[in-house]
Amino acid sequence: MATFKLAKKDAVSDTRTNIFDLHEKKLDYFETEKKKLPEYLHQLKKLKKQVPKDSDERNKIYLQITFLEEKISGITDDNDLNNYLLDFFVTINNNSEEQQFEEQKNKGQMDSFCNSTVNNSKLETYNNYIRKFNPELKEIALNNTDKIKCKNCSSDDFMFDYRTSSDVCTSCGLTKETLINDDAFTVFTENVEQVIVFNYDRKNHFQECLNQLQAKENTTIPPNIIRDLSIEFKKYNITDPKMFTNSLVQSYLKKLKYNKYYEHIPTIINEFCGLKAPKLTPELEQQLKIMFDEIQVPFEKYSKVVCPLRKNFLNYNYTFYKMCQLLGKDEFLNYFPLLKNRERLYEHDLIWKGICNDLKWEFIPSI
Repeated sequence: MATFKLAKKDAVSDTRTNIFDLHEKKLDYFETEKKKLPEYLHQLKKLKKQVPKDSDERNKIYLQITFLEEKISGITDDNDLNNYLLDFFVTINNNSEEQQFEEQKNKGQMDSFCNSTVNNSKLETYNNYIRKFNPELKEIALNNTDKIKCKNCSSDDFMFDYRTSSDVCTSCGLTKETLINDDAFTVFTENVEQVIVFNYDRKNHFQECLNQLQAKENTTIPPNIIRDLSIEFKKYNITDPKMFTNSLVQSYLKKLKYNKYYEHIPTIINEFCGLKAPKLTPELEQQLKIMFDEIQVPFEKYSKVVCPLRKNFLNYNYTFYKMCQLLGKDEFLNYFPLLKNRERLYEHDLIWKGICNDLKWEFIPSI
């Protein structure tokens, strides 16, 4: 009977992964830590009950207690997760401008996909990530074409052609066959940039929101809703038209379980007490539409980073609020209440911060 054993695989040698795979594993780790919180609390309680006589043992327990308290604090306040996400943004954007320059420079060229400068820049981003967050993983060797000297013209300006596995001198055209580690290159070849098809439903809904804000919609508010609101307002002696704010009407709609009519509040106020809905100038409306178009691509990019499982777009009230805030249209901010859930609001802010970074907009935090 054969007694040989299969060699164990090196758990950290597989470089055929990418930053976003590692990022998702990191997020899974934070989620697992949250689930372990009761276990950590129990351990802490148990340690605090121990009173050893030996000083060395006391110091050991003290260190364990301190470690657990810091870990619990990091989990409950999401400090560790938030710090990681912020550091992650910095890491993946560190080489973005350099990459964009190189890619733009080679745009339209048949051989642009094999430009070693761009590939090295992406590999360096990967290496920066694992150095910071996964130091146990092996870094990928960069393609050092800059160290090659052409035997024909002594130029060191080489481009690597992955189709023929050769270095090509850009000055005289001399080629030199090179053996490369194909596994290393697949780290980024599987990260093909996706062409994002603009979601027509989003744009359509955005226009509907603009119409609802200005009470331009064709929706007819059922008479029973107006009647029920009238009864509530009379009950609490609410008669002054100036008191009919969005937040007031929303609170009574919630009380009456008419939640699905939140988006029609401007129309309800208009029909109920004759107060005119806000009006946007054609120029402002067009500017908002342009900004909405511009945020689509960076949203897809950063929503996958911050919340990989997210399928929906940003909250539309949040989006309008942030756009009006950037344009200095503070008179409209009260019409767009921000999310009450601080965790969701912070998640939106992280995505919005990435969007602002890519579009060179000012980022104004909500919290």
